[in-house]
Amino acid sequence: ANLWQQLHAVRAQAVSTASADLSSALAGVSLSAEEQAALLAKLHAAADKKLNDLLQEAALTRVIKMRDVFNSSFALDEHSTPRTWRARDNIAQLARQARRRAARVLALLAVKRSGDYAGGDAVEAAIMAMVKKDIDDGSSAASISNSSSSDAASLPSGRSSDAPGGEFDLATATHWPGVPKQDVLLAPHEARVAWREFMSASALAVQQAQVTQQANLMAGKRSAPVWALAAILFLGWNEFMAVLFNPVYLIFGALMFLFSWQMYGELDVDAEMQRGPLVGLFNMWNKLGDVLRNVLARNVEMVQNLGGTVSDMVQHQDAAGQEQGHTSSREAEVVQHKQQLQQHHSATGLKQRGVGQPAQQGQGLQMAQLGREEGKDA
Repeated sequence: ANLWQQLHAVRAQAVSTASADLSSALAGVSLSAEEQAALLAKLHAAADKKLNDLLQEAALTRVIKMRDVFNSSFALDEHSTPRTWRARDNIAQLARQARRRAARVLALLAVKRSGDYAGGDAVEAAIMAMVKKDIDDGSSAASISNSSSSDAASLPSGRSSDAPGGEFDLATATHWPGVPKQDVLLAPHEARVAWREFMSASALAVQQAQVTQQANLMAGKRSAPVWALAAILFLGWNEFMAVLFNPVYLIFGALMFLFSWQMYGELDVDAEMQRGPLVGLFNMWNKLGDVLRNVLARNVEMVQNLGGTVSDMVQHQDAAGQEQGHTSSREAEVVQHKQQLQQHHSATGLKQRGVGQPAQQGQGLQMAQLGREEGKDA
């Protein structure tokens, strides 16, 4: 619907620009009002003729334009890159959407419309009713090819029950009801032939997409044979044990795995390879340098943060050790002071005991001397 609005807007802008140029060119020429009106009428007629020529050219290449619209919707994704037809791609739904868009192109090119056309007239309703069965059922290319040489009853009914202009059968219609002959770009039979040609080409594209999807599914389900897995396990056992029991190899392997995992995520390998092997590799090669620099910078920053954390932990431990050393020294001083106090108290006791010791020693000597004398008398 916007096609006709844009066409009339471009025509009006071109006429306005040409009128301004004509007025500036004839500024020094005195013309009557009739002559100016005649020149403007010729200008509008030339614009209408140019627009009609462009419309006739578009009508003659209707099938090519329908195929272009179909391919842009069916074979390309939202990023305008070719589809690789993975398992998640719904080919039937994509084909229905693309064929519906192509049918709208055919309806727009069937007759001329005014600049305020918003869609939904009798011609568009009849064409959409004609193609509805092919779009919904997905008729095969064989049945369409068999009927492409004739313009007869093998087509869908094409009866429009909700058209504003009333019901008519597009399969047998010879003209568009309520449309002047000068506004007709495609007759009904030309629209039917164009749709059959388009369906033949689109059916081939859909079949190729289904074959590609099936091949991708078979390739994805294919796994390595058992003997290859056994050979890998047998031949790589020594290397596996060497890496497992050697801490240097183990740490190096873990670091390489983490680095490779980061590169894999930053390059978005899955999404890039869905665009196709060649396109995906080319895109990943283009952004490899930037991704490598970003990953290295992030790893360096992480290592620096880790080193700062370790340094803080070491400093904290050193401070705790120094504090513990001060506490131990204070405790040692307290213990030493207690020992000195005990030694002082012991020395004081010994001095007190030393005052009565000579008297006791004299009494002992006297007792011993008396014992010796008694022994002599006896």
